[in-house]
Amino acid sequence: MLALLRTIRPRQWVKNVFVAAPVVFSRHLEDHAYLAREALAVLAFCLLSGAVYLFNDVNDVAADRLHPTKKHRPIAAGELS
Repeated sequence: MLALLRTIRPRQWVKNVFVAAPVVFSRHLEDHAYLAREALAVLAFCLLSGAVYLFNDVNDVAADRLHPTKKHRPIAAGELS
């Protein structure tokens, strides 16, 4: 489970918070309906980006195994099949 979590790279999700910028600039911070939709959008974007990381790691596993730093990623290292 930890290997899967490392593979979807949650530390990279910080930039996904920019998806929430429209609710800030539209001045709807006190509107719970807007906040709920923004939270759902941020969550969906984070899960989608995690899926893209997984897809990329599976497709590039052979090259990643030869790379000096990427070889430590869970799929390339054989921790996650």
